[in-house]
Amino acid sequence: CFYSITRNNGRSKHNRGYVRRIHCEDLRILVPRDKAIKKLTIKNFKDHHSNEELKKVLLLPNYKVPRLFSFCFYSITAAYMRKLIKSRSKKVRRTFVNRSHTIQ
Repeated sequence: CFYSITRNNGRSKHNRGYVRRIHCEDLRILVPRDKAIKKLTIKNFKDHHSNEELKKVLLLPNYKVPRLFSFCFYSITAAYMRKLIKSRSKKVRRTFVNRSHTIQ
């Protein structure tokens, strides 16, 4: 009989029957959205010098130039290849740590 070692099988699909699939940024394979590794990227629309010139031209003194926020979704394999996640030993993988209670 096979049994699950981890609590949630690497997913955060609590009490949902189906989670839509998204494309991995690197490998372009379909991955469940709750299982994918999410990375938030924040970029300026233009380079630093253009932003400085734009701030000088604007009449509003406290105006902030908008930035571009986007989520990148990676499969486990692609995230490991990009070194976004690291492999853990068998002993560490088997232990479940509820991180929301440990961070203070």
